[in-house]
Amino acid sequence: MSPRYVFALIAAVAALGGAVAIANPSVLRLPSIAQAPTAASSSKPPRPDEPGWLEDLNLSADQVRQMRAVRSQYQDKISQGRQNVRQAQQELRELMAGTASEAELRTKYGQVKTLKQQVGDIQFESMLATRKVLNAEQRRTFANRVMKRRQGDDRRPERMQPPQS
Repeated sequence: MSPRYVFALIAAVAALGGAVAIANPSVLRLPSIAQAPTAASSSKPPRPDEPGWLEDLNLSADQVRQMRAVRSQYQDKISQGRQNVRQAQQELRELMAGTASEAELRTKYGQVKTLKQQVGDIQFESMLATRKVLNAEQRRTFANRVMKRRQGDDRRPERMQPPQS
């Protein structure tokens, strides 16, 4: 299959999708929280930002308050760190595509690694703070949920290979 044919096919699908969205704007609407599937109806465990995940842990009112405090303490730091990683990775891609020296590329790559490590450290601190709030049984339930969630995230489709000419 030629690259031109593949590109034309992708462009046609994108145009058709845009036309459907314009003709039927409800396609773009996401379900509200009230319409979202419940944890019981989904095979995946609920995400921490979905309703119901705290209830499954049978937390006390004080634990819920503490969990929310931990989340608010670390959420912005993690979000900002991830944004910094994305920006540094984009800069690295641009340097790779340009005329940067190996030394410049190595320096930028080191920055990306350092930023990723910083985000990982913040996430670990958040996990330790969360762990302090939970009892042993809640920790097991929480750990199982996180593990199942990560296993689901690991099932990403493989990257498309370039067409063979």
